[in-house]
Amino acid sequence: MKQSITHFFLSSINTLKRFPLVCLVAFLGSTVLSLMLGDDVSTERQNSLAIWAQTFALGIPLFFASTLFAENLQGYFRKIGIYKLATAIQIVVYFHLSHVNTHGFNQGELSIAFVGYFLAFHLLVSFLPLVKQFNSTVFWHFNKTLFLRAAITVLYVGVLFAGLAGALVALDQLLGFNIKGIYYGRLWFYLSGLASVWMFLAHIPRNLYDTVETGYPKGLQVFAQYILMPLVLLYLLILYVYGIKIIVAGTLPVGWVSNLILAFSVVGMLALLLLHPLTENSENKWVNRFTRGFYLALIPLLVLLFIAAFTRINAYGFTELRYALLALAFWLTGITAFMLITRNRFIWAIPVSLFFTVLWVFFIPGFNLHEVSKNSQSNRLNNLLKEHKMLSGENKLIAAPNTLPDSISAEMYNITKYLSVNHGITGLEPTVNIPDSFFVRSNQNRSRWDLEQWLETAVAPYGINDLSVYTTFAEDTITADTASVEVVVSYADIEIRFRGPTPTVVLVPNGSWSHCVDVSIKDFNFINEQDFGVVTVGRDVSRKNLRVSKSSYNEVFNLDSLMHANVHSYNFPNEKRRSPYFFPNQKEVISLKSAKATIQVFYLRYSWNTQNKKYELAEFNGKLWLL
Repeated sequence: MKQSITHFFLSSINTLKRFPLVCLVAFLGSTVLSLMLGDDVSTERQNSLAIWAQTFALGIPLFFASTLFAENLQGYFRKIGIYKLATAIQIVVYFHLSHVNTHGFNQGELSIAFVGYFLAFHLLVSFLPLVKQFNSTVFWHFNKTLFLRAAITVLYVGVLFAGLAGALVALDQLLGFNIKGIYYGRLWFYLSGLASVWMFLAHIPRNLYDTVETGYPKGLQVFAQYILMPLVLLYLLILYVYGIKIIVAGTLPVGWVSNLILAFSVVGMLALLLLHPLTENSENKWVNRFTRGFYLALIPLLVLLFIAAFTRINAYGFTELRYALLALAFWLTGITAFMLITRNRFIWAIPVSLFFTVLWVFFIPGFNLHEVSKNSQSNRLNNLLKEHKMLSGENKLIAAPNTLPDSISAEMYNITKYLSVNHGITGLEPTVNIPDSFFVRSNQNRSRWDLEQWLETAVAPYGINDLSVYTTFAEDTITADTASVEVVVSYADIEIRFRGPTPTVVLVPNGSWSHCVDVSIKDFNFINEQDFGVVTVGRDVSRKNLRVSKSSYNEVFNLDSLMHANVHSYNFPNEKRRSPYFFPNQKEVISLKSAKATIQVFYLRYSWNTQNKKYELAEFNGKLWLL
């Protein structure tokens, strides 16, 4: 027992001496994450600490790869040079992430930059230590060691956290200790950060040739042969059946098929990498056949992947996800051809080529996914504005001379929303500029919802409006990935939404008003009527109009007539049409008047009742003025 404890401490100290920078950034990262916990931490401080946490997290794979690479070099100064270079890269990473965080509205660009560094540094770990001794055997066994150490570390940390958290619960419940919830979070951060890294590093051999084993782990073979390979075959069957289906139907592939092809590729390549040593054994010729068959089967799917990618890019331009998808498609094509030509002998080419692909996609100026997507959508919006004569001689935005078609108006809005949320511009500069207050990190009133609300009001005078017909399918397509307005209508669950202009200052209608009531009812399906103090508001018996009542007053405002007059699909709900319907462009708030009241309409939502075969008022937002 004493020897075991002594060995544990000596091993821990030796690990610290060998990987001091890795352990340091792991400790600092855990500490920073623990400082982010607590209700008293301001949003501005959390943003600042998050950059440090991300930087330290990225330092773990960077310094790990640098240390192993430096150990293979001869000469003290060469090793010190590698550590200095890694430290300089770490500093550049911090300033890059900090710049993105302080100069953009949305966290999307920050997340993209972090993902790029994360992928690049982890791919670097897989091959940088082997640069001076590249061969597939050492490469496979080294990465197998990393894979197994990571799996074991996850198991150890999970069990350790569960045990220690249970002990804290016992101290709190049984012995009366006041264990705050924040302590569980800090325990997790230190275990998943510093402790897990220390455990992982403890059994990394100094000589990478020591990772080479004569035998093949039975567990890996079972995992690859009986779990991953059946999944590969299942994906392959589904994709080929789908391919036959679209050929027979003569339709273009849907965008989602790209995800399944990528999943098939990743799972298949992982299975091949895990089974690679068996290719050298004459008793396992089936592995070679499976490998070649996998890459041959991938070729038709790559064609399908390119068709799906270019279909959406040609229709809606580039977004970050589409650009990354296209880059992965080209990388898969190249690596497939390389593996077929070389008969899968140089498996190290997979992470090396993917590393340089990541550098290209995320970081090359002018060609990275952030800049390409921004320029693509800006050009797309500019072309629409020119086509509909909405640019003056000074290239400033003006209202369209004719009412914009519904689909064009909605398409313009979705592009401006995408650019605003993801890139911090509207694409309508210099006429419509995002206020500087949205870029102040300490400003609490700078959520995505606030930005979208401001944007709707800012672009409405130019005839650019939000989508107003939604279905459960349509809402899924209106994302940063699509930045489009294509709507697949399911009339069994159709909804019509109207979002009118919501001015910063609401004009008071003519009249001697005694009360002004902000009316907001989220769901009439659960609330028949709602009491607003001086008045009660609900639906009338037809469930289509708004009923306003008080002790001596009862009035129905005919919202149904607005829908009949202005929304085509309201009159013809079974007509198949892909573009959305909504109210004509409104520069003024819609007002409905009666003898004793006026109501201003800001937002309406009507839902289709499949049983009664009619639309019903589902949501209302506006202002009610009472005499």
